[in-house]
Amino acid sequence: WASAGYVVAAPAYPLSNSNADGSFIRANGFADAANQPADATFVINQVLERQEALVGGIVDPKRIGASGHSFGGSTTYALGYSRCCRDRRVKAAIPMSACAGVVRDPGGYFRDDATPLLILHGDADTVISYQRAVEAFAAAQPPKFGLTFVGAGHSEPFTGLPAGVQAMALTHGTVDFW
Repeated sequence: WASAGYVVAAPAYPLSNSNADGSFIRANGFADAANQPADATFVINQVLERQEALVGGIVDPKRIGASGHSFGGSTTYALGYSRCCRDRRVKAAIPMSACAGVVRDPGGYFRDDATPLLILHGDADTVISYQRAVEAFAAAQPPKFGLTFVGAGHSEPFTGLPAGVQAMALTHGTVDFW
């Protein structure tokens, strides 16, 4: 997305990211679910407040998007569509291999909210069932889009440096959506 001209802030949530200091501790990571949308809002605030020094002032505060994979995708659902944790500055969202309703009040998602949504999920995901993406898509208000990666599991083509047709669909589909 950065190579397409977007400013990308990618926080590593300390209790749910295996690459963050302290490493991923499953019990603590899931317990931290309620805090991650507020952490994301903090990151948005910091980028907006310091954007001149960080990126030369090019961030448009009226065109903020959110995305994440797995638990980060569940945070994206909360940040974009939950009653508890919605940041109204988020104008579009792309959750990947994620489930809605993990962060507080599972019934408080997708209520009277028309924030554009692009759900990405592999139909062979053994970590978070593809059915969770189907359910979120059904509950979401339009405009909404879904991209199913046939035969894909939880991580590929969403993480690392994937290659091939699915990676191209991911890249082009998400950039076109943004």
